[in-house]
Amino acid sequence: MKKETWKPHTTVAAIVEKNGEFLLVEETTSRGNRFNQPAGHLEDNETITH
Repeated sequence: MKKETWKPHTTVAAIVEKNGEFLLVEETTSRGNRFNQPAGHLEDNETITH
């Protein structure tokens, strides 16, 4: 039996505010348009420090 290596799935998000205004991202989903904070997933070749 081959032992599997545990690989975490990392998601990063940000809250961006300037002068009382917030940056939002508009996304189209199967349930309609949604506003969300900027976010993304860490890819296999990326590190959290670079």
